[in-house]
Amino acid sequence: MPMHLIQKHLCGNDKYPLRLKNCRIPMCASCQYGKQSKRSVRKKKSRPIATENAPPGMEVSVDQLESSVGGRSIKGYGKSKNLITVCTLFVDNTTQFMFAHPQFSTSAAETLEAKSKFEHCALMHGREIKNYHADNGSFAAAEFTDDIKNKKQGIRYCAPGTHNQNGIAERHIRTISDISRSMLIHAATKWPDKITPSLWPFAIMLAVDVWNHTPRGENGAPIDLFSKFRRSDISYF
Repeated sequence: MPMHLIQKHLCGNDKYPLRLKNCRIPMCASCQYGKQSKRSVRKKKSRPIATENAPPGMEVSVDQLESSVGGRSIKGYGKSKNLITVCTLFVDNTTQFMFAHPQFSTSAAETLEAKSKFEHCALMHGREIKNYHADNGSFAAAEFTDDIKNKKQGIRYCAPGTHNQNGIAERHIRTISDISRSMLIHAATKWPDKITPSLWPFAIMLAVDVWNHTPRGENGAPIDLFSKFRRSDISYF
């Protein structure tokens, strides 16, 4: 999310004066480049329906972002031959809290590892995941479904060829992709010798962190709504 939009959300939260909330938003060249896309021929816009009345963790939408550009491993120092090509994104339907997990492939084993790490993160916030909503693919693999059954969870799948049924995850993947791309473009203008497209996994993780900690109106940030213990930390904004 661009910094000027973050500031707009933070106005009135003891971080910025309330009078700045309705100030003129400056043009950001990096954001304009990062969010470019082919214009849709459809004029009617629709929004995925979030389960606002359900408790956090009741249903989580999950999907995978695949990149043709190999990304550097989060854990390595840039010398690893294995490149990140996938990022699994979990979205809590009630609070819009997100969790991203970079992967080397879409294999069932790595996807199951992503699920385990997300559920561990949820438990750290005092939440237990009850149901998932996903496409087929690796989410329908035996390893994944066995883990669902063992933990007495539920899962709903999209019908073949109807990815729009997983609209919440699809929408958030688009949002995080736009934000992270804008971040990389902006960083490249400041440090062109070091910032390369292979850093996209780091940009994804940063974009998700900023999203989770950015207040949205009076209800607070997604992490405020999702977590029973932790509150958003905006000191580094």
